[in-house]
Parts: sequence; structure tokens; C-alpha cells
Amino acid sequence: MKGDAVTSRGPAATHPDPSLRDDSLRKLLAAVLTLASAGAILLLPPVANKQLAAAVDVLQEPVVAVVVAAVVLAASAWRFRFAAGLAAILAVIAAVHIAYYFITTAPGRTASDRAAAWTDVPLAAGAQGVAENTPNVFGAARLEWSGRSVRLSLRSETGTTQQGYYLDGGPVLSRFLFSARIEKISGGDAVTCPLLFGIADNRNYFTFRLQDTPDGGLKAIAYQIVPNSAEFTSGFHGVLIDETAALPYVNHWNVMDPSERTETTLGVEADGDYYRFYVNSREVFARRVDRVPTHTVAPGVTVLANDLKSEAVCEFADVRLRVAD
Repeated sequence: MKGDAVTSRGPAATHPDPSLRDDSLRKLLAAVLTLASAGAILLLPPVANKQLAAAVDVLQEPVVAVVVAAVVLAASAWRFRFAAGLAAILAVIAAVHIAYYFITTAPGRTASDRAAAWTDVPLAAGAQGVAENTPNVFGAARLEWSGRSVRLSLRSETGTTQQGYYLDGGPVLSRFLFSARIEKISGGDAVTCPLLFGIADNRNYFTFRLQDTPDGGLKAIAYQIVPNSAEFTSGFHGVLIDETAALPYVNHWNVMDPSERTETTLGVEADGDYYRFYVNSREVFARRVDRVPTHTVAPGVTVLANDLKSEAVCEFADVRLRVAD
């Protein structure tokens, strides 16, 4: 009959349910958000998770990160509230990190501001170069410098020894700020990369460095090296100046400066005989240091054991010395 509606005999038309599509999209976004931030829950200073740290030692960090990310990804895709809650927690942690960073690094930034107008002492007259010592009882040393970077290598089979690249911090009553970023340490646990100051000679100086603690952490320590006698080969010993407990921000990444996971910046500031010591812009201790004979300073490399089987190497970047006029 004309005018009647024609009914299709084909399969019924289908349309996707908008609510299902939105739910899938929401879960996908939640999963991606959580996957991107999953690594942040492994170890977030200043509160270190010892259980996860132990797992990292056994399983290797990438494996732990993948496992945690996979679990979090699955949970987030299954339930949106989980992802939203985790995102809120991470936002709070990030805020704590930012506040902690700015509060604890304020002394280092203040020191840099104080020294901004002081004279900048260059590493050397030339832009780059190489120097080697004549091997002696303290070992064979090689120095390479370029711009503000220094590479010191040392081989010694005579026990604890030290080499450094000397810079002039002015007269004994001068004010200076000396800092350097440690980028690489090679040669094993017997090797440390300190900042030296008050250098009279290679058996009489002061040293500021990081040192292992019994529980596996790192502390800052400063001490004076004193010769055992006037005889050149008599050896020397250390006199403690000050030290810290384990530092929670060393060898851990943070939101503001992730490079601190692999690099550490040491700093020594002097005002006459009053010294302030910094690790990653945090002031770790400050005190009067008596009997400092000079204001000669140096980035150094130290070997703390006998019969070093490989070459001890310390690589420093951003080596800076500023001296008040």
C-alpha cells in the first residue's frame, strides 16, 4: 500500500553505549596517570623505605619498578578510586618534597648569594690541560681539567694517600666559598672524593667528605690530617673536627633535583677561622676550626686502603671558588 513505511529486513543497527566508552576512557586515563607516577612510590626521601631499599639491593631497581608499576596499573584500570587516591597521595608527597627542599637548602642558597659578588678564582689560566706528578711514596697521580670540570686519578700501593688540585683561597683571614659536584667515583669502596682545605702540604691538611655508616647510609665528616712525625715517610693520622648522622638526602632523588640520586655537591665556606660545611646545599655543621695554616683548597681523591688493584678516579664538575675582596 502506498504511503506505508518500509521496514528493513537487515540486521538491527547497533550503537556503542556512551557510559561504557566513558568508563573505559576513565580507566585508561587513570592507568596511564598511575603508571607514569608508579616509580615515585618506590623510595621517596626524606623518609627512606628500608624494606624497599633491601628489595632493590636483591632484585635490582628496574625489576622492582616494573613489578610495582604493573600492580599499580592493574589496580588503577580496575578501580578509578584507587588511582584518584594514589594521585592525591603523590600530590601531597610532592608538596612535602618541595617544601622540604626549599627549607633545608636555604642556607646553601644564602651562601651562594653572599659570594655572588666575590672574586671568581678560575681552575687554571688555560681552558683545559693535563698534568702528572713524579711517582713517589704517595702514588702516581694524573690531573685533567677543562672549564670547571676536574678529573683526578691516583694509583698507590702504599696505603692511605691523597692527591688534590690546589686553588688559592686567599690569606688565612679571608672569606671564601668553595664547592664542587662529585659526578663519578671509580676504584671501589676504598676511594673517596673529598674537598680539601687548610692545606700546608700533602701530609698536613683538612678534609671534608662523605663516609659510609654501619647501616649502609652516608654521613658527612670533617677532620684534620696530622703527620706522625717530621720524617717524610712516617705516615699521618686524622683528628676529628665534626660529623653528622646518616644523611637522608644523599644518593636519593627528589622532585626538585633528581640528579642528586647519582651526584653530590660538597661545599666549604670560611670566614676567617669560622667554617660552614654543606652537602647538596644543606648546612650539615658549622664551627670554629683552630690551627688552619692556609686557605689553600682543592678537590681531591683519597685512597683509604692498601694494594689498590685499580686506578682511583674522582670526577668533579662545577668546581667553584669565590674569594671576598
